[in-house]
Amino acid sequence: MRRLILAILLAALASAFAGCTSAPDGEQTRNPTFNDTDVMFLQMMIAHHAPADEILALARARATREDIKTLAAAVQVTQADETRTMTEWLQSWGEPLVSTASADAHSAHGGALPQADAEIKALKEATNADFDRVFITIFSGYQQTAVTLARMEINGGAASNALDLARRVDENRRAQIDLMARWSSGG
Repeated sequence: MRRLILAILLAALASAFAGCTSAPDGEQTRNPTFNDTDVMFLQMMIAHHAPADEILALARARATREDIKTLAAAVQVTQADETRTMTEWLQSWGEPLVSTASADAHSAHGGALPQADAEIKALKEATNADFDRVFITIFSGYQQTAVTLARMEINGGAASNALDLARRVDENRRAQIDLMARWSSGG
């Protein structure tokens, strides 16, 4: 059963990975129609991915469950590709990679991103016996934030490429959250 779940998850991640790569002629990076929501989504997703690499590296090194290590490896590849793609889009639009807006500008969608430093510290301090449980708890919340950001884009974005990415993020991250929920309940 676990292998079937992992196969489904990896297939979903592979489709997300394949869908994010730039077209050979750069077509996917050229999008004359974008709005502030598109820019904010990409900037926030890039910022959201930044601490993930450390969280996922910890999981790959310390998890006792092979399925957690497999998930962490697949998500690292997917998020690295997403970050490259989102960076290309922002650069092609002439937009900064980091938001220049005030902290109050993000209040409409729930405020700041999760406290990554505290989450990384909790993972580092988790005992070997507790690591998998702590990772699942932290990473489920982390992926829920990605779903929230994606839905912000889906509801207010204009750029077709960013909207497509947001739909894939929403679908794939919810699948990951569901999978981790099953793991938490003994599955």
